[in-house]
Amino acid sequence: MILEGFINSEIKAVTLITIEPSLLRSLKERIAHYEMSISINDIEECVISDEHIEAWQNDYDEDDFGDVDQISFIKIEKHNT
Repeated sequence: MILEGFINSEIKAVTLITIEPSLLRSLKERIAHYEMSISINDIEECVISDEHIEAWQNDYDEDDFGDVDQISFIKIEKHNT
């Protein structure tokens, strides 16, 4: 639903921020399968810091992020049509 909402919006680019290690693979497969006119143009990763963990303490249970060590920033852009 996120990709479809993005495609139907006026927004030209979006950055997804995730700790889910399989999201990139899933995005690539979905874009290809549905022949979406978007592409993944940049991927950056950073190590989850103590500051991230401290900021998340009130919003998430440690079980949600305790076994991961990276945050991924996946930039998706629309193709010019």
